[in-house]
Amino acid sequence: MAHVVMCRREDVTKIENLDDLFSYRLFDVVSHAMGWEALLSHNFGASRERKLKLEAVDTTPLALVMVSQGLGLAIGHVPVCGPLAQSLGLEICPLIPKTPGPGNYYLEQAVNRPRRSAMLRLEQALQAAAQVSLRDITGLAHTFSIHG
Repeated sequence: MAHVVMCRREDVTKIENLDDLFSYRLFDVVSHAMGWEALLSHNFGASRERKLKLEAVDTTPLALVMVSQGLGLAIGHVPVCGPLAQSLGLEICPLIPKTPGPGNYYLEQAVNRPRRSAMLRLEQALQAAAQVSLRDITGLAHTFSIHG
């Protein structure tokens, strides 16, 4: 997965530097391995002087819906959140580069139970989608309407 900052179309032109970014509420999804502090440190170095308006939310879909309502910015994981972000009219903020980072999805299986055929098909579909995503991640800019 790669991590990006998602915003509304009308906010893309308003975010020209970090001060502009810091003027927004930043939604941090509790379960994300890469939050705002890590993303900013990775791209701009560690800084104790940042005054972030962080707000914890439970899920990425909730964060993206809040962004679509003009309530702030959120970190999205591409290509996973691509379809939802696109349906909400969100764009990738070009100020912060697409950042590779940690993130895995796990398919749990009960111990001592035979694998159901539906689970096997789901596992195969997820693996196939992951392979396509890895190939297409370099062409992500074409998935979204990116400015800059």
